[in-house]
Amino acid sequence: MEYGYCLADFSILTPVETSQCVVASLIPQDVATQIRWHTRGLVRNGGSEKDLKHTVDITTAITDALGLKIASPIPEYHEVSN
Repeated sequence: MEYGYCLADFSILTPVETSQCVVASLIPQDVATQIRWHTRGLVRNGGSEKDLKHTVDITTAITDALGLKIASPIPEYHEVSN
């Protein structure tokens, strides 16, 4: 299975929901470049500032509860919406 097939199948999740899942899975991995790319993808797929905030808030609450330290910056909406 190729990468694109996983991200392009919208039969279950919408493009925004798929992007939220990808961003949420990247944050605990602490991979700055991929977080930025896929955060921008969330916005390009129609995600709102609220969608991004909820994704980041939930994910960081989980990583905090697990004691994971995230060094990578997580872009804010205005940084990726242009």
